[in-house]
Amino acid sequence: MQKHKIIEPAENELPSHYADRLGVDYTATVTLGHKKSSGQFFTPTGIAKLMASFAAPSSGKIRILDPGCGTAVLSSALIEWLVNSGNKFDSIELTAYETDLNLKPFAEAALNYLRKWLGKRNVDFQFILDSEDFVLSNADKLIDSSLFSTEPEDRFDYVVSNPPYFKLPKEDMRVKVTKGIVSGQTNIYSLFMAMSAKMLNANGQLIFIVPRSFTSGSYFKEFRKFFFKLIKPEQIHLFVSRK
Repeated sequence: MQKHKIIEPAENELPSHYADRLGVDYTATVTLGHKKSSGQFFTPTGIAKLMASFAAPSSGKIRILDPGCGTAVLSSALIEWLVNSGNKFDSIELTAYETDLNLKPFAEAALNYLRKWLGKRNVDFQFILDSEDFVLSNADKLIDSSLFSTEPEDRFDYVVSNPPYFKLPKEDMRVKVTKGIVSGQTNIYSLFMAMSAKMLNANGQLIFIVPRSFTSGSYFKEFRKFFFKLIKPEQIHLFVSRK
Protein backbone atom coordinates (compact mmCIF):
# COMPACT_ATOMS: atom_id res chain seq x y z
CA MET A 1 0.00 0.00 0.00
CA GLN A 2 1.29 3.47 -0.85
CA LYS A 3 2.29 5.47 2.19
CA HIS A 4 -0.61 7.63 3.30
CA LYS A 5 -0.16 11.11 4.78
CA ILE A 6 -1.41 11.16 8.36
CA ILE A 7 -3.96 13.86 9.15
CA GLU A 8 -3.15 16.31 11.94
CA PRO A 9 -5.18 16.79 15.14
CA ALA A 10 -7.33 19.88 15.47
CA GLU A 11 -6.59 22.44 18.18
CA ASN A 12 -7.75 21.17 21.61
CA GLU A 13 -9.24 18.07 20.01
CA LEU A 14 -9.98 15.17 22.33
CA PRO A 15 -7.65 12.21 21.70
CA SER A 16 -10.59 9.85 21.15
CA HIS A 17 -12.03 12.16 18.48
CA TYR A 18 -8.69 12.39 16.73
CA ALA A 19 -8.30 8.61 16.87
CA ASP A 20 -11.76 8.25 15.38
CA ARG A 21 -10.92 10.61 12.50
CA LEU A 22 -7.74 8.64 11.89
CA GLY A 23 -9.83 5.47 11.68
CA VAL A 24 -12.16 7.02 9.13
CA ASP A 25 -9.18 8.25 7.13
CA TYR A 26 -7.53 4.82 7.20
CA THR A 27 -10.76 3.06 6.20
CA ALA A 28 -10.87 5.13 3.02
CA THR A 29 -7.50 3.65 1.99
CA VAL A 30 -8.40 -0.06 2.21
CA THR A 31 -11.00 -2.39 0.72
CA LEU A 32 -13.90 -3.99 2.52
CA GLY A 33 -12.27 -7.33 1.81
CA HIS A 34 -9.12 -6.28 3.66
CA LYS A 35 -11.14 -5.25 6.71
CA LYS A 36 -13.12 -8.49 6.71
CA SER A 37 -10.05 -10.69 6.36
CA SER A 38 -8.41 -8.87 9.26
CA GLY A 39 -11.58 -8.86 11.35
CA GLN A 40 -11.39 -5.08 11.65
CA PHE A 41 -14.40 -3.33 13.16
CA PHE A 42 -13.50 0.16 14.32
CA THR A 43 -15.26 1.54 17.39
CA PRO A 44 -17.20 4.82 17.00
CA THR A 45 -16.40 7.41 19.67
CA GLY A 46 -19.91 7.26 21.13
CA ILE A 47 -19.58 3.53 21.76
CA ALA A 48 -16.00 3.94 23.02
CA LYS A 49 -17.11 6.54 25.56
CA LEU A 50 -19.96 4.29 26.70
CA MET A 51 -17.56 1.39 27.26
CA ALA A 52 -15.09 3.65 29.06
CA SER A 53 -17.81 4.83 31.43
CA PHE A 54 -18.10 1.27 32.79
CA ALA A 55 -14.58 1.52 34.24
CA ALA A 56 -14.26 2.19 37.95
CA PRO A 57 -11.94 5.14 38.67
CA SER A 58 -8.39 4.54 39.82
CA SER A 59 -5.34 6.56 40.79
CA GLY A 60 -1.59 6.38 41.17
CA LYS A 61 0.23 4.29 38.59
CA ILE A 62 -1.97 2.28 36.24
CA ARG A 63 -1.26 -0.14 33.41
CA ILE A 64 -3.64 -0.65 30.49
CA LEU A 65 -3.71 -3.34 27.82
CA ASP A 66 -5.39 -2.92 24.43
CA PRO A 67 -4.80 -6.21 22.57
CA GLY A 68 -6.25 -5.06 19.24
CA CYS A 69 -6.03 -1.31 19.26
CA GLY A 70 -6.86 -0.19 15.70
CA THR A 71 -6.39 3.57 15.94
CA ALA A 72 -6.62 3.47 19.76
CA VAL A 73 -10.12 4.94 20.07
CA LEU A 74 -11.02 2.69 23.02
CA SER A 75 -7.75 3.32 24.86
CA SER A 76 -8.08 7.06 24.33
CA ALA A 77 -11.67 7.12 25.53
CA LEU A 78 -10.82 5.05 28.61
CA ILE A 79 -7.88 7.26 29.55
CA GLU A 80 -9.96 10.43 29.02
CA TRP A 81 -12.62 8.99 31.32
CA LEU A 82 -10.11 8.06 34.03
CA VAL A 83 -8.29 11.39 33.92
CA ASN A 84 -11.54 13.37 33.96
CA SER A 85 -12.80 11.33 36.94
CA GLY A 86 -10.80 13.61 39.22
CA ASN A 87 -8.28 11.07 40.50
CA LYS A 88 -4.57 11.84 40.44
CA PHE A 89 -2.25 9.71 38.35
CA ASP A 90 1.47 9.32 38.78
CA SER A 91 1.73 7.62 35.42
CA ILE A 92 -0.23 5.67 32.83
CA GLU A 93 1.36 2.85 30.86
CA LEU A 94 -0.35 1.41 27.80
CA THR A 95 0.57 -1.76 25.96
CA ALA A 96 -1.25 -1.95 22.63
CA TYR A 97 -1.15 -4.52 19.84
CA GLU A 98 -1.81 -3.89 16.15
CA THR A 99 -0.72 -6.45 13.57
CA ASP A 100 -1.79 -4.46 10.49
CA LEU A 101 1.42 -2.68 9.55
CA ASN A 102 -0.47 -0.30 7.27
CA LEU A 103 -2.63 0.75 10.21
CA LYS A 104 0.21 1.05 12.72
CA PRO A 105 1.28 4.61 11.69
CA PHE A 106 -2.29 5.80 12.34
CA ALA A 107 -2.22 4.24 15.81
CA GLU A 108 1.17 5.81 16.51
CA ALA A 109 -0.17 9.24 15.56
CA ALA A 110 -3.15 8.79 17.89
CA LEU A 111 -1.00 7.66 20.81
CA ASN A 112 1.57 10.39 20.35
CA TYR A 113 -1.21 12.96 20.43
CA LEU A 114 -2.67 11.26 23.53
CA ARG A 115 0.73 11.65 25.21
CA LYS A 116 0.76 15.39 24.43
CA TRP A 117 -2.81 15.74 25.73
CA LEU A 118 -1.89 14.00 28.98
CA GLY A 119 1.31 16.00 29.30
CA LYS A 120 -0.75 19.19 29.44
CA ARG A 121 -2.52 17.61 32.41
CA ASN A 122 0.72 16.67 34.14
CA VAL A 123 0.22 12.95 33.60
CA ASP A 124 3.22 10.93 32.47
CA PHE A 125 2.23 8.57 29.67
CA GLN A 126 4.28 5.81 28.11
CA PHE A 127 3.13 3.36 25.48
CA ILE A 128 4.31 0.29 23.64
CA LEU A 129 2.76 -0.42 20.25
CA ASP A 130 3.49 -4.05 19.42
CA SER A 131 2.95 -5.48 15.93
CA GLU A 132 3.25 -9.13 17.05
CA ASP A 133 0.25 -11.45 17.16
CA PHE A 134 -1.31 -10.92 20.60
CA VAL A 135 -2.31 -14.55 21.16
CA LEU A 136 0.91 -16.16 19.96
CA SER A 137 3.22 -13.71 21.71
CA ASN A 138 1.50 -14.34 25.07
CA ALA A 139 0.85 -18.08 24.78
CA ASP A 140 3.15 -18.77 27.73
CA LYS A 141 0.66 -17.02 30.04
CA LEU A 142 -1.82 -19.86 29.50
CA ILE A 143 0.75 -22.51 30.41
CA ASP A 144 1.05 -21.01 33.89
CA SER A 145 -1.32 -23.03 36.08
CA SER A 146 -1.72 -20.34 38.73
CA LEU A 147 -4.85 -18.22 38.75
CA PHE A 148 -3.06 -15.09 37.59
CA SER A 149 0.21 -14.47 35.75
CA THR A 150 3.06 -14.67 38.22
CA GLU A 151 5.10 -11.71 37.01
CA PRO A 152 3.79 -8.24 37.99
CA GLU A 153 5.03 -6.72 34.72
CA ASP A 154 2.65 -9.05 32.87
CA ARG A 155 -0.44 -7.83 34.72
CA PHE A 156 -2.75 -4.98 33.86
CA ASP A 157 -5.24 -2.87 35.79
CA TYR A 158 -7.50 -2.44 32.76
CA VAL A 159 -7.90 -4.40 29.57
CA VAL A 160 -10.07 -2.71 26.95
CA SER A 161 -10.74 -4.16 23.53
CA ASN A 162 -12.93 -4.44 20.48
CA PRO A 163 -11.10 -7.56 19.23
CA PRO A 164 -11.10 -9.00 15.72
CA TYR A 165 -13.95 -11.36 14.84
CA PHE A 166 -13.44 -14.31 12.50
CA LYS A 167 -13.50 -18.09 12.77
CA LEU A 168 -10.26 -20.01 13.09
CA PRO A 169 -9.59 -23.41 11.50
CA LYS A 170 -8.38 -26.20 13.79
CA GLU A 171 -4.94 -26.16 12.21
CA ASP A 172 -4.38 -22.46 13.04
CA MET A 173 -1.41 -22.07 15.38
CA ARG A 174 -3.45 -19.83 17.68
CA VAL A 175 -5.91 -22.67 18.19
CA LYS A 176 -3.07 -25.09 18.91
CA VAL A 177 -1.47 -22.92 21.60
CA THR A 178 -4.84 -22.49 23.36
CA LYS A 179 -5.68 -26.20 23.31
CA GLY A 180 -7.87 -27.09 26.27
CA ILE A 181 -9.60 -23.70 26.24
CA VAL A 182 -11.27 -23.93 22.84
CA SER A 183 -12.87 -26.75 20.89
CA GLY A 184 -14.26 -27.07 17.38
CA GLN A 185 -14.13 -24.05 15.08
CA THR A 186 -13.79 -21.20 17.52
CA ASN A 187 -13.73 -17.46 16.89
CA ILE A 188 -10.58 -15.47 17.49
CA TYR A 189 -12.33 -12.99 19.78
CA SER A 190 -12.67 -15.70 22.45
CA LEU A 191 -8.89 -16.20 22.47
CA PHE A 192 -8.43 -12.47 23.06
CA MET A 193 -10.84 -12.69 26.00
CA ALA A 194 -9.11 -15.74 27.51
CA MET A 195 -5.61 -14.34 27.15
CA SER A 196 -6.61 -10.94 28.52
CA ALA A 197 -8.32 -12.49 31.53
CA LYS A 198 -5.09 -14.31 32.36
CA MET A 199 -3.09 -11.07 32.13
CA LEU A 200 -5.39 -9.04 34.38
CA ASN A 201 -4.56 -7.98 37.92
CA ALA A 202 -6.53 -9.70 40.68
CA ASN A 203 -8.68 -6.58 41.06
CA GLY A 204 -8.36 -5.48 37.46
CA GLN A 205 -11.16 -4.66 35.05
CA LEU A 206 -11.88 -6.22 31.68
CA ILE A 207 -13.96 -4.19 29.20
CA PHE A 208 -14.72 -5.95 25.91
CA ILE A 209 -17.06 -5.51 22.95
CA VAL A 210 -17.80 -9.01 21.68
CA PRO A 211 -20.52 -11.12 20.06
CA ARG A 212 -22.66 -13.16 22.45
CA SER A 213 -21.90 -16.51 20.80
CA PHE A 214 -19.54 -17.47 23.66
CA THR A 215 -22.47 -17.62 26.10
CA SER A 216 -23.85 -20.90 24.76
CA GLY A 217 -22.95 -23.96 22.71
CA SER A 218 -20.44 -26.79 23.02
CA TYR A 219 -17.67 -25.00 21.09
CA PHE A 220 -17.32 -22.47 23.90
CA LYS A 221 -17.91 -24.83 26.85
CA GLU A 222 -14.24 -25.12 27.86
CA PHE A 223 -13.73 -21.41 27.25
CA ARG A 224 -16.58 -20.52 29.61
CA LYS A 225 -15.14 -22.77 32.35
CA PHE A 226 -11.73 -21.14 31.97
CA PHE A 227 -12.96 -17.56 31.62
CA PHE A 228 -15.42 -17.49 34.52
CA LYS A 229 -12.85 -18.90 36.93
CA LEU A 230 -10.96 -15.66 36.36
CA ILE A 231 -13.66 -13.10 35.64
CA LYS A 232 -16.73 -12.03 37.62
CA PRO A 233 -19.16 -10.18 35.32
CA GLU A 234 -20.38 -6.91 36.81
CA GLN A 235 -21.97 -5.13 33.86
CA ILE A 236 -23.33 -6.41 30.57
CA HIS A 237 -24.66 -4.09 27.89
CA LEU A 238 -26.61 -5.61 25.01
CA PHE A 239 -26.52 -3.72 21.71
CA VAL A 240 -29.66 -4.04 19.62
CA SER A 241 -27.70 -4.51 16.43
CA ARG A 242 -24.11 -5.04 15.32
CA LYS A 243 -24.58 -1.85 13.29
